[in-house]
Formats: sequence, C-alpha cells, structure tokens
Amino acid sequence: MSTTKTLEYDNYTVILSQNDRAIYLKLTDNVNFVAYEGNLDPKEIELPLELSEIYTLVHKCLAKDVEGFDIAISVQGDGRMLLRFTALVGGIVTIRFAAHLREKVLSNDVQLTTQLYRLEQKYTALLKKFQEME
Repeated sequence: MSTTKTLEYDNYTVILSQNDRAIYLKLTDNVNFVAYEGNLDPKEIELPLELSEIYTLVHKCLAKDVEGFDIAISVQGDGRMLLRFTALVGGIVTIRFAAHLREKVLSNDVQLTTQLYRLEQKYTALLKKFQEME
C-alpha cells in the first residue's frame, strides 16, 4: 500500500509518501529551487513504532496546524538537510527524532528549466509593479 501527500511548509513544498518499507520525503525550497530528498527507514530513526505510526507523526509535524507537533529544518553546508521532529502524543509523551535528507543534484535540463522559471517569476513581479505605478 502506498500513500502520498503534498504539503506546504513555510517556503518548502513537501512530498511525503509511504510504501511497505520506508517513508519517502522530498522538500523543495520555493525560493532557491533546491530540493532535498531521502527515504526514512524506521531502523535508522530508532523509534519503537510501526512505519505507519512514524508516517503519521511526520505528517502531523509538517501540517503546522496540529498543536504539539513541530519540525525544525536546517540546511547544512555539506548538501544535507537536517529535520528535527517533535511530537507531543496524547498530551503526555514527547517523541523526538531526526532525519537527514540529501540535496538532489539536478541535471542540466532541469537546471535550465529552473533558471527560466526564476526569470519568469521576476518578470511577472516587475510587470505587476509597473502596472501598479500607472
């Protein structure tokens, strides 16, 4: 069984997916157009929980509107992103765990597409400013 969700978290677009063996997580920075991705393996997270339970915790932490669930995101200089999850379960037990995602290196075609998209965004913003000045 596979479950996939797309979320917005601050300036990131998040793809969260679960299959039978792992949780796939991809965060794309909407400002810098840098993507980080990885599989969260329950053995690496070292929680005494089932995969589906970890998926639920990750989803609630990324949802932003669930009280007691939070995530801290930091980008490290070596092309990795550190995610630190904090989940208050049942208002009693706090579960903390971390995961690393690797920067996804883009092919030349994707880099070119990304640069064109950035230029289009800048052009649209400038055009809007000029129209407001009239």
